[in-house]
Amino acid sequence: MMLLFSAIAVTGGMLVVRWVAGRHQKALPPAPSEPETPPRSATGEERARDEEGMQGERNQQDERDEEDDAREEPEQVQEAVDWSVFPCALGDVVMRTLDGAEAWLAGAIVLREDAPAAVLFVGPDASGERAIYARPRPSVEVAWLVPVKRDAIAVGAEPPSAIEIEGVRFERRRRLPLRAQRVGTGAPDVEGTTIVGEYGAASGEVAIVLVAEGVARAWRGRQLGEGEYEVWSGEKARG
Repeated sequence: MMLLFSAIAVTGGMLVVRWVAGRHQKALPPAPSEPETPPRSATGEERARDEEGMQGERNQQDERDEEDDAREEPEQVQEAVDWSVFPCALGDVVMRTLDGAEAWLAGAIVLREDAPAAVLFVGPDASGERAIYARPRPSVEVAWLVPVKRDAIAVGAEPPSAIEIEGVRFERRRRLPLRAQRVGTGAPDVEGTTIVGEYGAASGEVAIVLVAEGVARAWRGRQLGEGEYEVWSGEKARG
């Protein structure tokens, strides 16, 4: 009997202990939750790197866009030339009546402001090269020319007031800032803004000097008036 009472007492004691423990846990305040860590702000150095990366991407995109625009840009159309304003035209053959010498006008440098102001035709020749310098009508004179060796005259950034070629002195009569356009075949390497110098000598000779981008080219010869030359049109010359 004593053993029974002892077992009941032990069991009851355990129940009391559990009840007290449960009450104690309910009475405890809830454990505080861990505060959330605020996001870390980017440093100035990191922001600078991000901005540099974004700027680099924008620059690369701009370069790609420019390349696309350049590929899509149409080729520049060459300005048309109204040859009817000159005594002769590209493709014509000019014959000097004095001796029957001929110059086939295969290429030309058209010198213009808003409209053509002069033209220097060039043509192949067995002895080298011939050139014809003409101005718009009503002028009918043309200059029958041959090229001057580049080391034969000293020319700076523009045609000087006087030049000397093989002992002959030429005085400048006109100075014309014009724009050069190459057409045909065999035209000299003169393009863009060009300073034209027209010269005359006491002997009756004439000279033409073109200066473009620091490169000077010169020709000398004589004026031919009406009746001193004939022009065969390109179609007639080929026929």
